[in-house]
Amino acid sequence: MSTKRDLSGPRALGHSGDVSAQARWDSARADAKKATQVFMATNGRLKSKIGQRDLEYFKTAYGERMAKDPFFANAFGLTLGANNTLRLASLASTTNHFSEDSAREVRAILGSSLILTTGGLRNSLDADGRNLWNAWNAGLDGIKYDFDTSLKQQRARYLDGLNELGPSYWNGKEASAKGAGKPGYYLISGMIADAAKSCAHLGLGDAFLNGKHAIADDIVSWDYKHPGPFAPPNVEYRPPLTKTWDPIQNMLVGMGGNAAASRTFLATEAPFAVKNTVDQPTSLVRYLVGHRRLLPYQSENEMFYLDYGNALGEIIDEASSDTHQPQSPYVVREFLQGYTDGLSQSDAEYEGQDRFGYFNRGLREKSGDILKEYGSDLADEISGPTGVAGATAGSSGKKGDYHLALTQNLVMSMHKADSDFFKDIAFSKKAKSTLVDSLKRGFEKNLEAAYRENKGSSSSEDIKYEIKIIKTKYINIFNTIDTESLAADLYMTEDGSLSDLNTISLQIIAQGAGSFPEDQIGGMLADAKLGGNGPASSESNEDEIKVCERLLRRRTRLSSNVDNAEVKTMTRIIVNENDTSYKNQAIEFNRKVTDSNRRFMDEQGNWLVGINPKTGVVTGDDARVQQYINFVKTGWRP
Repeated sequence: MSTKRDLSGPRALGHSGDVSAQARWDSARADAKKATQVFMATNGRLKSKIGQRDLEYFKTAYGERMAKDPFFANAFGLTLGANNTLRLASLASTTNHFSEDSAREVRAILGSSLILTTGGLRNSLDADGRNLWNAWNAGLDGIKYDFDTSLKQQRARYLDGLNELGPSYWNGKEASAKGAGKPGYYLISGMIADAAKSCAHLGLGDAFLNGKHAIADDIVSWDYKHPGPFAPPNVEYRPPLTKTWDPIQNMLVGMGGNAAASRTFLATEAPFAVKNTVDQPTSLVRYLVGHRRLLPYQSENEMFYLDYGNALGEIIDEASSDTHQPQSPYVVREFLQGYTDGLSQSDAEYEGQDRFGYFNRGLREKSGDILKEYGSDLADEISGPTGVAGATAGSSGKKGDYHLALTQNLVMSMHKADSDFFKDIAFSKKAKSTLVDSLKRGFEKNLEAAYRENKGSSSSEDIKYEIKIIKTKYINIFNTIDTESLAADLYMTEDGSLSDLNTISLQIIAQGAGSFPEDQIGGMLADAKLGGNGPASSESNEDEIKVCERLLRRRTRLSSNVDNAEVKTMTRIIVNENDTSYKNQAIEFNRKVTDSNRRFMDEQGNWLVGINPKTGVVTGDDARVQQYINFVKTGWRP
């Protein structure tokens, strides 16, 4: 092993201070020159003949290092150059030249270099790897590419070169006439996807996505002007591991692991006017979720990504999870706006579901994860929207965090009867379950805040009233989700004559119906069908009446569950605070219970029910437990 190679090899990785960044760079450039000679002739162009053995040697000699060593990956990318990178990717992608596995592996190696040469990141490093990257990050600003040019300047030129070549078409290793071969943007994003699929720890950087020389917005703009079709597998070129040449989906696959850069990109205003959006600016996330037009090769697909939006959902979730970033809740709001835009584009259905929701079911599956940090905010905003159209950040909170704020129009669009957001996500058990769990946590958090922040400064009546307001807010959103879940179930299991039950259910909720005498449900249902403007009638479909009865029973059960959750949460808080007034109030309340079999304490004030201090769960005889619940709900004074 040469001395130069050893400077950036494993023996030097643990001692980043021993070797200057410039020395590491010079060593890496020497290694990169040897690596490019596998493919390049002395005139700087690709060799006339590149064979299977060349690919195999290159993969064995340099593949692993390319995805780990930023010095070498950058040196290789800049030495090979943007033009030759696309030529080699095109040649490797062309059928009948190389084995399919080798072609994809070499394309992944080229993609690793491209990602790191354009400012990308490598996550999940061992100690040696961290030392190497620390040396890279610490020395990057001072590295000279050559006598007159800094490394950063040369990387900017590389990005500009990729962008210039992106619209060109490539066939084999040569540029070709439009329509022959693949556009450069397809090859660029395809290399990125193969690299990210081969090494999940690589992620595109800010320079690629958002910088002065960024290429990502140009890929989106080019795609907007040149929508698919993206050829199915094994046609014309060997596709990436994603099985599609879709430049947007493949770029999204490479954006994982860099939440900050992805968040900025998604929150950026689209570089073109988006149709059917009245409230500007229209962010890229809203466009990519609900407005991107494809010309897919499967005629029944209205608008979708080949992975059904899974990569897009993953990136939105990752980019929006940090609630201490002002743009995070904005990204979530724009996701909701884009999704409801998509649902409202038509009333067409597929297998009982909205077409948009069905063909974007990967994105739908991620919706619960996207919303999970904002369950409490969602409950607040559905009850009373506070968002301002055009705002590009969340509302600031008391603890340096930012909150989701929805506009009135967005909340209304989320409840459209024929394209209801909550009904659509109910078709995904995972999304619904994740969202409901998030709301439960938000409910408990709000109850705890109402108690802790007001105890000692507000009256018992005021604290109880605030708790009541919180309960009402969460009962409303739980009812909405439960109702739309029932509507989704009906689409999948019931007769088609019940297809308008979603509208009816929402109108019943809007009227605040807690329960109806059985002989009045038919009239109530008929009145709801007429929008409340027609005469009551008992001529409703018998099946509809039964469904309405089911809904009302579910609402009663849900209200009871919320009551129990309140008792559990408040019990956990009070018990852990060793509040003596709580124990005294419990003794006083218990003594007034005349039936000894229903008392939850004995004469000496000992508990006859079990209380788990960690969870607040109360166990024991049902009658005694219920009496304790009555105490917390009606007898306890905070």
